[in-house]
Amino acid sequence: MTISSIQTDGNIWCQWFDKNQELKGQSFKPTVLESNDGGPVIG
Repeated sequence: MTISSIQTDGNIWCQWFDKNQELKGQSFKPTVLESNDGGPVIG
């Protein structure tokens, strides 16, 4: 499963995709996540 996270105005917009790239869920997380190199967070 792939989780993509996009930072928007201090919130994290997360979307979950299955192996067929079908969207399975999405939510806002009220935390700011940053990768080690300062790039976008994709988990």
